[in-house]
Amino acid sequence: MTRQRRNEHFLSASTLLARARIEPSQMSRTVFDLATDAGLTGYDAGYLELAMRLGAMLATKDHALIAAAPPRGVAILTTRP
Repeated sequence: MTRQRRNEHFLSASTLLARARIEPSQMSRTVFDLATDAGLTGYDAGYLELAMRLGAMLATKDHALIAAAPPRGVAILTTRP
């Protein structure tokens, strides 16, 4: 899925939540922002948000997470070169 398509999905979900009068939590906003800004899936953005919140190292082989984590202060443990 392209980054543009992923953003469209997130915006659609956000619109549906607003119409249903569901207020997302701060954590969901952070996950949404990480996903759209770093081009991550919601699932991967959730792992990154958790590592950021806990001050934990993130173990992954995912290229997008490897690129997104260090600028946000999250150390990476990986076996990729």
